[in-house]
Amino acid sequence: MLKKETILIVGDTSRLGSFLLNYLDECKFKLKSTTRNINLISNNVLYVDLSNINSIDAIDFSDIDVSIICSSITNQKQCERYPDYAYKVNVTGTLHLIRKMVNSNIHVIFPSSSLVYDGSRPSQGELDPKNPIGKYASFKHLVEKEISKSYYDNICIIRISKIIYKNYPLFMDWFSALDKGDDIFPFKDLLFSPVYISFVGEVINSLVHNKSKGVFNLSSSNDISYFDALKYLASHSGFSLFKIYESSAKDYIGDIHLPKYTTLDCSETLGLGFNIPKSEDALDFFICDSNLPKKN
Repeated sequence: MLKKETILIVGDTSRLGSFLLNYLDECKFKLKSTTRNINLISNNVLYVDLSNINSIDAIDFSDIDVSIICSSITNQKQCERYPDYAYKVNVTGTLHLIRKMVNSNIHVIFPSSSLVYDGSRPSQGELDPKNPIGKYASFKHLVEKEISKSYYDNICIIRISKIIYKNYPLFMDWFSALDKGDDIFPFKDLLFSPVYISFVGEVINSLVHNKSKGVFNLSSSNDISYFDALKYLASHSGFSLFKIYESSAKDYIGDIHLPKYTTLDCSETLGLGFNIPKSEDALDFFICDSNLPKKN
């Protein structure tokens, strides 16, 4: 009987990390994870704090075959407000962890962000220049550049657009307002290309199985505004569109980059045998998967 490979998911409380712990097949893989909570440490839960390099150096990675690095500071406002700390976690600690894993012959999967592009044209890909705007995107880009320079043959990068999941907070707030008959003002000028988390899990599972290397992009095939997304969700759930009013992100958020496009060139992901879903597919999955108010 073949020995099960061991997958280490770095960041067991992150949205993607916690999902993968439940999604990946424990009949095929032995799963381990990392935590920053010392009270949760066990044989299968290792203590790693990316802001503390000593915690990384203390780990024996000799029994790990694959690692998926899901831990990072993803809140863009937090990255802007505390750039030094965010850099320590998202760049310094992450690269130190990658270096140690590569030296231990671990196949590493690094989830990155579609924000390394500026959204100036649709379906941006490897032939397009990277132009990250904001600290979070810049930090992801810095890690990508170091991977390409020093570890390209050992690591798979997967750039992901907006991930939607069960009970996604913004959408749940919308449905609560719809249920109460409140006015809602979603942004017409802010676009996204959502993918549902279960599809992200399928793609990552394939990357693990194939020990894929290189760069893979993952977005939906079309852009949609938050205004149009709410109208779609409401109409497909039996709610009236009467109190949905379009608004401008510029008016509410101020100094914000509004990309003209958010889709990525997903050719490499297509090569894995996947069809790239539409934005509306992610919205349909949300409706089916979430605990939504019941329309009377």
